Amino acid sequence: MPRCCAATLPQLGLLLLCAAWLLPGLIGHAPWKGGDGEHFMHLWLLLQNGIAPQTVAATPPLYYWMASATAWLTSPLLTLADGARLASGVFVALALFFTAR
Repeated sequence: MPRCCAATLPQLGLLLLCAAWLLPGLIGHAPWKGGDGEHFMHLWLLLQNGIAPQTVAATPPLYYWMASATAWLTSPLLTLADGARLASGVFVALALFFTAR
């Protein structure tokens, strides 16, 4: 087997393993714990008013911005909770990408 192909196989296997671990938990289920409902309330207010509630200022708002963006972009296809959960997938994918580099 050529050297270029042999190096690609482990990377592809690791990518498939990470996708199999990540994707089932992102969509298709109700919020798991009380914190999920609180975060979705912040996202709902952010989507409705464009202004985050004061309690969000205690934590960095980047995740809330990304979650509201993914919820808004996927709103024709997914529920608000499922669309917002995709932000976690985006951040995990970015972390895995930059770790692999």
